[in-house]
Amino acid sequence: MGGDVENSRLMFQGGKQEELFRWLIAMPGFTRRSLSARLGIPKSTFRSYCNGKHLLKNSTFEKVVSLCPEAKQFESSIVKKLPLNWGRGKAGLLHRVKSKTRLLILQK
Repeated sequence: MGGDVENSRLMFQGGKQEELFRWLIAMPGFTRRSLSARLGIPKSTFRSYCNGKHLLKNSTFEKVVSLCPEAKQFESSIVKKLPLNWGRGKAGLLHRVKSKTRLLILQK
């Protein structure tokens, strides 16, 4: 369980992940499409990273730093590293609670 540290999810300080991607897109020669292709991720995933909807993978952050070494400055904004599957685990727990609540309501 937990996921390895190499491929974990990075939780940034409030708004710093979005700031990282705005900063990258503003750099000369980088567009959303070109960054998505260079990072090897779908455009929709790239958009989710830009909007802060999904937490950035550590491996993807390393690719960003290899493309643009100045992005290393955002490393100080990382609050914690979470397991790769932390979102699915959280969703599973929420689903379990909702299911028990529905079951209790139906039993009344």
